[in-house]
Amino acid sequence: PAINNVSQIHFKPDGDETKTVISARQALEIERSLTLSSDYHRFFIFFSSTLDKFDEKKVCEFQNLNYSSEINYSIEPINLKTFHPTTPNALLKSIEEPPKNTTFVFLTKSREDILPTIVSRCLVFKLSGDRQKVCYQNISNILSIYPNVTYDSAFDISSALFEVMSDEQITLENLLNQILEYLKDLIKQNILNINLVNKIQKDIKFVNEAIKMQRANVQERVVLDTLFLQIARGF
Repeated sequence: PAINNVSQIHFKPDGDETKTVISARQALEIERSLTLSSDYHRFFIFFSSTLDKFDEKKVCEFQNLNYSSEINYSIEPINLKTFHPTTPNALLKSIEEPPKNTTFVFLTKSREDILPTIVSRCLVFKLSGDRQKVCYQNISNILSIYPNVTYDSAFDISSALFEVMSDEQITLENLLNQILEYLKDLIKQNILNINLVNKIQKDIKFVNEAIKMQRANVQERVVLDTLFLQIARGF
């Protein structure tokens, strides 16, 4: 196959000096290239990229994926900022009715990060990579009171965790993910205790609600207080 990377630094026509977006001029260059015949199946792989230098470990990861050892750029998902609607709209006809032996690939974190008219003409594949285990050692002592969280202790736990955020300089979402990991591990350790497992599963839903609150810019302390009051009362 003929692999064509398309990003802010790949597949750039002469005179295109844009650096932050995949430009409409790149789309026109792709359209021009499609008018030329090819003996190979052509892939156009869209992703966001910046020039970068990776450490030795990262280069080894790329080599395991059969990339060149000369890696000097990042590979990130595209979104509506880096792949502005003007560009995919210029490609819409080719994406809808691609020439023979031509495949377009769009790497995104979420289907909401790309124009709906493009998504509707694509096959969507959900891929999961290796997930790094979230470390919760710095909060395990605070959470050791679980599941015996009362109304009185709820605010104490919230205060202690808020202090950890400040001392460790971590975000609230990072802290909530640590709490999630703690609860998931607790399920594994108590898998035969049906009542405890049911409570943990309910409390995991509360943590996920807290993550949504945090993303809605609710005050951090309010998010933590609300979470542990919900855990204390069970609803």
